[in-house]
This record gives sequence, structure tokens and C-alpha cells, in this order.
Amino acid sequence: MGIRGALVILILVCALVPLNLSVKSQGPVIPQSPVDPTVNPQENLLSEAEKAAAFTALMDQGNMQAIGKSVGMDDPKNEWTEKKKHITKDGGVTNFRLGQVYQGLKVHRGDLTVRYQDGSNAPDLTTLHLEYLDDPQVDTNPKLNKGKAIQIAKQLARDAVNQLGGPAKQNKSKDEPNKKDALAEVASVDDATLEVHPGEGKGKRKLSWHASVKDESVKGPVQIEAWIDQDGNVLEAHDNIQSYVLAGTGRTGYQGTVGITVDWNGSSYVMNDNSLLIGVFDNYGGGSTYQASSGSSTFGNNIFYPHSIFGSRNTSNADTYRGTSQSLSFMYWVLGRDFVDGARGPRYYTSVTCCQTLITARNHVNSNYVNAYWNGNSINIGDGDNSLSGPLSTLDIIGHEWTHGLTQYTAGLIYSGESGAINESFSDILGAMTERYWKGESSNTWKIGEEAWTPGTAGDALRYMDAPWLAGHPWHYSQRYTGTADNGGVHSNSGISNFAFYVLAKGWPGSGVSGIGADAARYIFYKALSECMIPSDGFYWTRQCTEWKASQYYGFGSFAYNQTVLAWRFVGAPGNHLP
Repeated sequence: MGIRGALVILILVCALVPLNLSVKSQGPVIPQSPVDPTVNPQENLLSEAEKAAAFTALMDQGNMQAIGKSVGMDDPKNEWTEKKKHITKDGGVTNFRLGQVYQGLKVHRGDLTVRYQDGSNAPDLTTLHLEYLDDPQVDTNPKLNKGKAIQIAKQLARDAVNQLGGPAKQNKSKDEPNKKDALAEVASVDDATLEVHPGEGKGKRKLSWHASVKDESVKGPVQIEAWIDQDGNVLEAHDNIQSYVLAGTGRTGYQGTVGITVDWNGSSYVMNDNSLLIGVFDNYGGGSTYQASSGSSTFGNNIFYPHSIFGSRNTSNADTYRGTSQSLSFMYWVLGRDFVDGARGPRYYTSVTCCQTLITARNHVNSNYVNAYWNGNSINIGDGDNSLSGPLSTLDIIGHEWTHGLTQYTAGLIYSGESGAINESFSDILGAMTERYWKGESSNTWKIGEEAWTPGTAGDALRYMDAPWLAGHPWHYSQRYTGTADNGGVHSNSGISNFAFYVLAKGWPGSGVSGIGADAARYIFYKALSECMIPSDGFYWTRQCTEWKASQYYGFGSFAYNQTVLAWRFVGAPGNHLP
């Protein structure tokens, strides 16, 4: 995320250090912040053999039977699958994340997290968190064929495209590099799998096709996730594009001149880090996708516009590389996680200089695109229009988008309604913490996208964690948006939990919260996301899980625990968990 080939030269060059074409990579050296010495131990992600042993022990010890008895499961040993298991060990605690199945089919919204102390023969039922269908029995023989289900989902995608102004128009840049560096366009792989859906409630569960389809509008991509019953009815659907709404030398636009790692493809330098397994790919305004390349080992000219100039286009490519490597660094050293999936991935596009796939950061998507998004396997960054925004390649935005991937691989928060708002909020929080890790804490820490947003207006931002109302967003649960726009207000309602995090970290006059510091707040929230939360969680369960984790790691009734309770209480989140 070896190096092969007759002419493959990996060059690591920091600013003002001369090129040495004989130097090859000695293995991955993950960068660290110059202002924050934090080094936390890596998550103890169990091997597949260890996971299997832990899962067997969970069953053999009767633990699942105890869980089943507490919530009324008929056959708990066979209702939870190893297919979706995510098992970690931390601080003498084993954390399990399991998915419900019925006759081998995934149960949509059937999820469980539970933990037990090492040496204990029983799970901690006080921290059991699950969404469970106690009557998942459906006829598993489909009447509707898969192709028809995909057609129905495609119509939903077309409807969404039309609402966004119609299909995308393909543009090609006049200065595309050598065609041999071109990559195949991302295949629009439409697929569907059978799942049990909650349907209309107890006794009315449905066998459904979970269809995933993609399309492209003039305003950006559409990625529909739809659950379709055997009569062709759409039970549930949402657009899963998780957007922002919004070596060599990298001459970036936002972070100055920095050292980057590049490679040589036989005719040009490419932004291809075979050590850290990072690649930046240039979409050229919606045309073909290429690995970002340059005639020299210097990428960019510290100027963003116009993108018709090759050097200017590489400026934001350099920012995108820098932000991705910094996001990897934050996750590795601070969160203790080897990037998004815990295993230096996901990796999508293949390097043009060898056979391995790379962490894929795709830049210059669409044309004058005021947005950035996560699509399930890579981040995709727009150029902005130089009016509403500059290029969306700032560090906090890059960190925000990679956190959408982290959420996908942990809690899997559904991108709609309250769970979607919490999904967005975690991206704002950890994007801000990535920026803080590299730049130190300042008033800008709590502004989201401030460097890119309305470049002609100083001091403003897309969102404000410390004052959501400045962007017209609610800070209190009673003010939340309850309509259908923006997937149920995922961006606006994120202000509530963003503000709760800020108040917990820094305190707020009259709230009773004096603040526990951003490091402790970040630790509690990340542990809740990675060890406790499940896909359907909204504000109630975000509060519950953060309070559980504050109790687990700092002690029940501790200062950190009580401050966590009071911060959520101040923003009106549902729940009443004061000791």
C-alpha cells in the first residue's frame, strides 16, 4: 500500500534535499507530527485464527446463551455470524462486533456489540448493545429476480440524477499525459444480494434484494443503496455518497512546500508511494483517470488556478497526497489503527509502476466541483469553483473523508437520518483532530473547511464545531431538522454532536462542563465508534456508548465520565445516565 520492474525508482525527497536516484525504499516509515509526540499502541486486531478461537470460546462458555436469555433470542448460537465479526482486545477487554443472520442471509439492521473482561466466563450484559429481529423467519426463495431488483434501483438512481440537473457531461483536458498511464475508469458495478429486511414490523419481515447502483449527475455522483421486496416495492433507499457538502517535492496550496514520496514509471514521475501504499489519481475534470504525474520530481507550483496549467493542477494533487499521508499518520499513531480498514487499506487503483494496489485518493473529480466524498473504497476531491470554495483538498476535509471510510469499517453508521448525522459528525470530529495533530490546536481547529470555504471571505468556514449556529445548524437536540432533505439533515444535525464534543473538550459557561481536553474527548468518542456503536445508532446510542467508554477507560463516576454525561445533557441528547 516490493517493488518490481526493470526501472522502478522510489525517491524520497524532502524540501532542500537533493535527489539521489540510487536510494530505494527501506520499508514503510509512517510520518509523525512535528508538534504532537503522541504515540498510542496499535489496536490489537486479532488474526483470523484468533478471532475464530475467541468466537468459539464465546459460544462454548455459554456466553451467547446468556445474551440470548437477556433479550429473548431463540437460537443465539446460530443467529450471529462470524462473517461480519470484528473482534479486538484492549485493556484486558475483548470487544465483539457481530451481525445477525437467518439461514445464511444477512439480517438488515441486525447488529450486536458486547465485551467481556479477560478471565471472565460471562459477557458484560450491562454494555450489551444490539438491534435484533426476534422473528426473522421469511421464505428465502426469491420471487423477484436479481436483475429486476437492480433495474428498480437504477431507476431510483436516474431519478436522483435528474433531480441534480441531469446526467454528467464528460470533459477531457487538453494536456492529458501519456496514454499508457491511463487507468480504466472505475467500473459501475451494479449488484444485489438477498437480505432479511425489518419490513413493516413484527410479523411482517421481508425477503429483500439489497441493490447497490451508481450513476453520475452534472453535480456529482449518485450511489443508491436500496432494499426491494419480492413484489418490487422499495422498502428503504438512500444515496450513500458520503460527501463533505458540501521522494519528491510537493508545492501545495494549503501547506506550503513539503517533502513527498514519488516513483518513476519509465517516462515521468508519478505520485505513487509504494512505501506507505498511497496513490493520488487525477480525474482531469471528469475525464479519464490517471496517476498524478510530472516531468520532474516537483509536483505543483503553490498556485491552484487555472487547472488548465499542469503545474497548478498538481498543486492540489500534492495537497491531496499530503493530507492522505497525514490522515494515515493520525490514525496510526493517535488512534492506534493502521488506517481505514485496520490493514493499510482499502486499496483500489493499481500502481502504474508495479502490480500492487494503493490507497486511492482521486482528485479533480467533475468540473468546478464544490464537494468531496467517500464512495466506499476511495476519497474523491473536487476543485471548487474559486468562489463558493477553493479546492477541497484541505487537511481537515481530507481527514473528514477518510473518516467516512473508518466509520464504514467500524460502526457502519447508515447515511440517513440521525445515524447519518452522527456519521457526518464523527468525520468532522476526527478530521478536526487530524488537523490539530499536525498543526496544533487553535481557533481554526473547530472550524470545518475554513481554508477552502469562500476564498474571498476571510475567517468563515463551512461548519463550526464551537458555534454550529453560525452556519445555521442546530446545537440542541430540540432544534434538530426532521425533514427529508439532505438524507434527513445529515449535515445540519451533525452540529448537535459536534457541539457536544467541543463542550466536552473545552467546556462551556453555564453548562456545568469545564472540559476534559481534546485528547481525552477524542479517545472516548473513537472508542465508542470502534467498539460499541452499530449501524442504526442515533443520538441516544452515541450518548450511551460514549458514556460507557468514559466509564470503562476512566472509571464510573470519574471526572471524565461525569463531564461526558453533562456535555450530552447540555445539548439535549436523549438519555438520562447521571450516576
